[in-house]
Amino acid sequence: MDPNGRAARTSHRSRLGWLLGLGLLAAAATTGAAPPAPEPAPGRAEVRVMERCEVGEPEGSRCAEARLALGGLARGDRLDGATVAEVAVVGDRIQLTLAGGPGELVGVEVVRPAPGAPPPPAGTSTLALYLRSDVPGAITPAWQLGAVQALADRLERSSGPVPAWLGTLGAR
Repeated sequence: MDPNGRAARTSHRSRLGWLLGLGLLAAAATTGAAPPAPEPAPGRAEVRVMERCEVGEPEGSRCAEARLALGGLARGDRLDGATVAEVAVVGDRIQLTLAGGPGELVGVEVVRPAPGAPPPPAGTSTLALYLRSDVPGAITPAWQLGAVQALADRLERSSGPVPAWLGTLGAR
């Protein structure tokens, strides 16, 4: 009832959405699994699932191959004043999140170099490192450029083989 004594009105659609969401959460809680990823619509790009990488991944997994390509880089490693906050595999990319300080995060996409792709801000002979930004044309802070260059220098000295599944920037 509302404050005027009338019965509260709830649409069938909102009740159905709420019940469906509650059902998915209950299913995930009882099985310990996340709800299934949505299927792509016909003619749409595939849904990319993020796989967070930690030390001790099973040999042969995409995360183990990514960490090998990154020379064993792991969460907590330092790069020119930045700290690796996350290593992940998303589709055919390796994605890193670097933290420069409180509230200062930057994403780095690691891909194969590709002819015709924009020049990356840093890279090695076998890997291109691109900064991810939601703001086109934004000025890149110096700490981000320093961190991605330090990453490139480290990878040039200690990276492993490039995974066969690693894509290029042009393959979006």
